Amino acid sequence: MNNDIAKGLADMSFADMSFSSLLAKPETPPLKNNIVLLVIEMCPLLGPLGIDRFYLGGVDCALAWVKLSVSLCTCCVGGIIWGLIDAVAIIVNGLQRQSSINVLGMHASFHPKETETAFALSIVTAVLQVFFCCCGCCGMSVRVGKTFGKHVSRTNQYN
Repeated sequence: MNNDIAKGLADMSFADMSFSSLLAKPETPPLKNNIVLLVIEMCPLLGPLGIDRFYLGGVDCALAWVKLSVSLCTCCVGGIIWGLIDAVAIIVNGLQRQSSINVLGMHASFHPKETETAFALSIVTAVLQVFFCCCGCCGMSVRVGKTFGKHVSRTNQYN
């Protein structure tokens, strides 16, 4: 029994495997729901945490773990940037009415009947992404302004 296992391991050749072959797109991408993917992109924290890539599965799961790690190690800054890039790719894919996605390491096929719904949902997702970006930037500037204003008013009290 052990000889069979040893012989099987000896017959395996890892010389032809490379990093690029591990990241190569699969011959038949898995069938996923484009609407679910766009709903995931609508939620502000799911994209930066890599949930979109976890949903797509396959090689994307490895990249999802990397995306999650980058997000956690950079206090979500890296995840937000990566999440925005992924969101733009997914939204553009929906706006182009594509029945598959093969960009930025994301590989999946979608049912052709979902393309029109995904198109409309892509518009909504794009508006929400712009809203989240603007609210995040405005919220930070208001917070910084309040902090700066308190600091200035305290220094003026002592003068």
